[in-house]
Amino acid sequence: MKQENLIKITCDLYKVVSSKVTLLLEKIGILVFNIQAAKSVVLREKKRLFNISEDTVLEEDLTDIIFFYIPMEFEEVVLSLIAKEAELNHPGRGTIYSETKGIYSEDIKFFDIEKLKEIKIDEKEQIRFQDDFVEITAILQRGDSTDIVRNILDMGICVPRVTFGIGGGIRTRLGLLRIAVPSEKEIVTVLVNRDDSIEIMDNLVEAAKLDQPGKGFMYMAPVRKILINTKFFRGKSKHIASVEQIISAIDDIKGNNNWRRKFSNIESNFRKKIKYQKDMINFMIISNDGTLSEIVNKTMKVGASGATIYTISTKSPQTNQNNREESFILPKREMANLAINKKIYDDIFTVVSNIGIFNKECSGIIEISDIIQSCTYLPPQK
Repeated sequence: MKQENLIKITCDLYKVVSSKVTLLLEKIGILVFNIQAAKSVVLREKKRLFNISEDTVLEEDLTDIIFFYIPMEFEEVVLSLIAKEAELNHPGRGTIYSETKGIYSEDIKFFDIEKLKEIKIDEKEQIRFQDDFVEITAILQRGDSTDIVRNILDMGICVPRVTFGIGGGIRTRLGLLRIAVPSEKEIVTVLVNRDDSIEIMDNLVEAAKLDQPGKGFMYMAPVRKILINTKFFRGKSKHIASVEQIISAIDDIKGNNNWRRKFSNIESNFRKKIKYQKDMINFMIISNDGTLSEIVNKTMKVGASGATIYTISTKSPQTNQNNREESFILPKREMANLAINKKIYDDIFTVVSNIGIFNKECSGIIEISDIIQSCTYLPPQK
């Protein structure tokens, strides 16, 4: 099975615009795209008596995460087309970004290359994307995301997203003790400037109390290009342009957001030194509903420490179950995310392949990508 290097585009969109994007994807030749339910969290100005602003409260909005794969040469034009369709250059509608992924699959056609070649976009409508960001993901126990979300918003970074999954791995090996470790997980994702990424991750590790056993796992991954939603505060506007619009305009003029870096080099020298793991990769499996539980359990036996399983829906014309000569993809799918040590990658891949991830029943995909650094509780060495 040969690895194919593709661009993964992820759109985190408010529901008012997500349907427009799915129609666009079908029109331009994206044959397989996936949708995951999520929520975005922002700060809402809280009013007291006499209309005096007193505090802020967290406010949640339902969003759709839409992701799909395309060849690298179409990255900019597809990003621009989606951003234009969803008007993502206006803060408060969503975020879009791209990443490099190694993809393994069998008989799954992700896109119509001839339709992609037909895409045309006026140079005047070309949107400037930033390329100096990383993605930080925290996998936490259900109910533990509030502190880290508040921390993100108080730092004024961007709108964090929260998704939900089921944890596997360590609970499987605990026997009766597993009742003390909840299976439900909350996954918080935030996209941050690369220059501030270490300091921000340090703060989030402390907010999530990852120095305590069973609290969770956090990792940082590279992002290629991004247009980010900066509208994380809602309140009465007193000016012609909002703060978010002004920030967006300055970002566009400067071509990056380095001018609003939050941590200086001097502060970085005095930060708390947190021990991070540097030898991990992200191993993601997408498969038809009901097929991943056995596969994930098998990976635990060859060294995977845990997995988070999500439910997603997939749109694809390759769902014809009557034609078994081709792969068929069920509308309801599962996605398992494993952060594994590079040393056991070959063993994990062999197990997942041998159990039949690429057969017609699973119509599976393996997605491989780099992890810059990760953090979780590690027991003291004896």
